[in-house]
Amino acid sequence: MSKIQVRGIEIGYDEVGSGTPVVLLHGFPFNRTMWDEQFEALRGRHRVIAPDLRGHGETTATNDPVTMEEMAKDVAALSEKINISRAAVCGLSMGGYVALALYRMFPLRARALVLAILARVPTQRKLRKNREAQAGKALKEGMAGYRRRHVAKTVGAKDSGEESRCCCPGARDDREDKPEGAAAACAGWPNAGTRLHFSSRIVCPTLVFSVAKT
Repeated sequence: MSKIQVRGIEIGYDEVGSGTPVVLLHGFPFNRTMWDEQFEALRGRHRVIAPDLRGHGETTATNDPVTMEEMAKDVAALSEKINISRAAVCGLSMGGYVALALYRMFPLRARALVLAILARVPTQRKLRKNREAQAGKALKEGMAGYRRRHVAKTVGAKDSGEESRCCCPGARDDREDKPEGAAAACAGWPNAGTRLHFSSRIVCPTLVFSVAKT
């Protein structure tokens, strides 16, 4: 567990292993602990880094809307600070959009990409409405309660606790996530869905798990 100052904020991150760097970017509304099991699987062959994205986990929350591009700049600054010039970048959901933004702005930093479960939405208006509702729920319920409801809804579960452990076994509720950070990410998210067209211009090795419609 480490913390570092970049771009006027403090970023919490974990780092293990040695070898080819792999950067893991968590989904919403989780934090870097969702990658705990992947850390164990990869640490023998790779230098693995998982940061808390801005406003999540142990990374500073800001009140203004936080775009995927802003988070990508944080990841690039962190990578530079810890002497990683290129890495395989894996992003889940929100983290996938951050990985895509990172490649668009800093293409030489990505040795390879893994883009998992990116959501394509029919209209910006619908996405903005959805994110505003999510932001309100996060602020009202707190992150632990909101996270359990979010996972249960996503997988259609009756027992949100069991499904949360099954789908994201490393995502722990003991980490003090910040509702205002989640709300800021929701406010900055609506433009992310329009960037999927950029994927056709990616030239590095890329694995796409799925593109879901919300």
